[in-house]
Amino acid sequence: MAQQASLKGLPKDIVLDANISIRGVFGIQVRKLLDTYAGSVAFFSPDVCFRDARRYIPALAEHRNFDPRDGLLILDHLTQIVETVDRSLYEGYERVACSRISQRDVCMDRGSGLLRLWDCSMDKQQH
Repeated sequence: MAQQASLKGLPKDIVLDANISIRGVFGIQVRKLLDTYAGSVAFFSPDVCFRDARRYIPALAEHRNFDPRDGLLILDHLTQIVETVDRSLYEGYERVACSRISQRDVCMDRGSGLLRLWDCSMDKQQH
C-alpha cells in the first residue's frame, strides 16, 4: 500500500499529457507519484494522450530493449489510476487552451525557460 504523502499546496485534480504517461511506463518516478497520491488526488488525461502513448510505446520499448507488450500492459495499469477524458468533454475549451499555450510560449521566448503558466501570467501583470 502506498504511503500517504502530504498534500499541502497540491491541486486536487491533475491532468497528465502523453509524455507523462510514457514516462510512467518506462520510468519509476511517475508511477511512484501516481501510486502515492492516487487516493488523494484525481488524475486525468485526454483520450488523445493515451492514444498517442499507445502509438509510441512499441517503438520506444524496442529502442530500450523492452518488450512492447509489457509497456502496453503498464499503460493499461496507468489507465486504472488516471481517468481518461473523452474529447467531447474538452473540445469546447480548445481555443482557450491554445491561447494559454501561446502565452506560455511567449514567456519562454523571453528567456524564462520555465513552462509555468502562473509565472507567465505574473510576469505579464508586472509589465
